[in-house]
Amino acid sequence: MEDLKQFEVINFTNIDLEDYVGMWGGKEETIPTGKTVQKARFLAEHYAFHLAKKILIRAEKESGDEALIKELTDKILGRVAVPAETPEVKTETVPEFEDLEKETIETEKTEPEIKKRGRPRKVA
Repeated sequence: MEDLKQFEVINFTNIDLEDYVGMWGGKEETIPTGKTVQKARFLAEHYAFHLAKKILIRAEKESGDEALIKELTDKILGRVAVPAETPEVKTETVPEFEDLEKETIETEKTEPEIKKRGRPRKVA
């Protein structure tokens, strides 16, 4: 089974009358009729698009009709998503740079020198 924690996960339901055979990365996967499986969003949307086109072709409808494809993919995907887990990033301060960090913070607090702009005045 693929590791889904790093991806946004969405349900994919085979709404066809036949088992669906999806292919990704040279590997085939069979999803039985009526079965719902959790897939990474990109893979579920890929499978849904091709399943919708398969259903439209068999029904002898226009397989390039984006409205019909969207209607079927919405049914296939169900639009229930689980967000991806983001790994916790730990920060650490390297001892030799602690003093440098403090100096940088202190220098940033000083007021910047304001230079007058514009045309110089005539000296008489």
